[in-house]
Amino acid sequence: MATHLQARGWQVTVLTLRPEYTPPSDPSREELQNIDVIRTHALMPLAWGRLLRERYRAAQGGSRARVASQGASPAQSGRSRLQGLREKVLFPDEFNGWLPFALQAVAARRFDVVLGTLPPFTVGVVARAVAERCRAKLVLDYRDPWGDLNQITRLEPVLRDRHGRLEDRGLRQAALVVAVTPVLAEQLARRTTAPVVEIANAVDRVPEHLVCGPESTLAYAGSLAYGRSVAPLMAAMADLSSGGNDLQLVYAGPDGAAARAAAGPHAARLRDLGPVSGARAAALVEQARAGLVLASPDYLYAYPGKIFDILNASRPILLVGPARSAAAALVRRHNLGWAVADDDDAGMRQALSELAAGRSFTPVHLDELSTQTTMDRLDLELRNLL
Repeated sequence: MATHLQARGWQVTVLTLRPEYTPPSDPSREELQNIDVIRTHALMPLAWGRLLRERYRAAQGGSRARVASQGASPAQSGRSRLQGLREKVLFPDEFNGWLPFALQAVAARRFDVVLGTLPPFTVGVVARAVAERCRAKLVLDYRDPWGDLNQITRLEPVLRDRHGRLEDRGLRQAALVVAVTPVLAEQLARRTTAPVVEIANAVDRVPEHLVCGPESTLAYAGSLAYGRSVAPLMAAMADLSSGGNDLQLVYAGPDGAAARAAAGPHAARLRDLGPVSGARAAALVEQARAGLVLASPDYLYAYPGKIFDILNASRPILLVGPARSAAAALVRRHNLGWAVADDDDAGMRQALSELAAGRSFTPVHLDELSTQTTMDRLDLELRNLL
């Protein structure tokens, strides 16, 4: 957004944290060019704790003891109580100590528009405070929901209400709300009187055709969090082995142990590479027959970002997950590949057979998801505010 808005005539300033306060970014990622980036400190004891822990592990040679146990031990119960205390103190999230540093960093500056991309939800709090101080238009850009987010619904009612009230303050002040998917836009439209527009993630290069790559692989780069599993897919791949199908799943991510466990007796068809850089992940997709996307049943509103990575590589998508998910609807609407429910064994075997045979797809109306189109729309919406 920063790069494309600057190219459209905006003077862009990015306000963010210093790198030591956030998870490591992809080293293959390009730095922003000719854009003013303000990086600040923050009061974040958890971040400093993680940093000290990593330094200790590095000094110990990276070894960690792992203990498996059954049931809830006293230590686990203590951790649960500590988690509850942390949710109350670190409100709305662990980045809440950023606010005074962020305000001080831009105290002498003035802006026409302040755009906050969240989560983390503290970003919404900071953006609202900066916009109020500058008398600027506030734009809240939602990548994930806040008050309706799955994790937050598991909080105790008092804390959940506290999140809702804080979010409502921002939604009342907002001049514009941006949502990354149609489902999220519908949720937000019910909670604010501000205009809500859907501006999805985008494809840098719109492919005319999605063709299978040269290797007999299916590539998946990412985590298996939020209830996602490769077990149904691995079973379907094994069912096709009698026909001479040598298709393999290449997994690149932090959950290799979970992937191998889910593969079970079919582990020979799984190649676990561990975490890789963004550039390496893109190369895996480019060589593969197709890219795999797993839609989580807990996040039906979401378009996983890897959908757009796969499209940038001009490869078809095999999406496995709930048929009613927004991601499955996106794949079907634009003819981007296969969208198969994880309990549809016959549909999964058919998709894998077609994938192994090298079926190609011609996308429909994909221009509406191009970077040019989406950023032109964001630019127009922001100019209309002024």
